[in-house]
Amino acid sequence: MMQSEMIHTDRVLIVEGKYDAVRLAHLTDAMILLTDGFGIYKDKQRQQLFRALAQKNGLILLTDSDAAGFRIRNYITNMVGAENVVQAYVPAIHGKEKRKAQPGKEGLLGVEGVDDALVRQAVMGGLGAGAGAWGKPVPRRCARRDGRSPILICTSGGFPASPAAPSARLDS
Repeated sequence: MMQSEMIHTDRVLIVEGKYDAVRLAHLTDAMILLTDGFGIYKDKQRQQLFRALAQKNGLILLTDSDAAGFRIRNYITNMVGAENVVQAYVPAIHGKEKRKAQPGKEGLLGVEGVDDALVRQAVMGGLGAGAGAWGKPVPRRCARRDGRSPILICTSGGFPASPAAPSARLDS
C-alpha cells in the first residue's frame, strides 16, 4: 500500500482527542469527530450529534487500546446502537507518544502514536467488517487476516452482523 493512499468512506470516524484527529486527517477524507476523552459522558449536544450521524452514515470508532479507550468505545456503542458502529482497533503497543514526557498510565501508544500503516489497516479492517466480521483487539477467539498482521478479525464477540456498510475505497 502506498503512503499517499487516502481512505474514502461515508462513515464518520470517532477518535478520543485532537492529536488522534490530526493523525488521521492525512489518511482519510472522512469526517472526524472527537469525544474529548470522557467529556462525551456529559456533553449532551455531542451525544445527540453522534446519534444522528450514526443513523445517517454510521460510525467508525477508533479509540486507544487502553482501558479508557474501551470504556469510551463501549459507551458510544451502547448509546448509538451496535448496528450503527464499526469497530476499528489499533494494536496494543507499549511505548509513549513523542509529544509526551511520560508514557500513559498503561504504557501503551494511542492512535496518535501508532504507525500510519497500522492506523490505515485498522480502519480498512473495520470497514471490511460490513459482511459481519468485526475488528477486535488482541487476544480474542480470532484469526489473523494474514500471517503478519497485528490486526485481528473476529466473527464472534457479541456484536451483531451489521447492515451493508457504506462503501470504502483507497485511492492513490
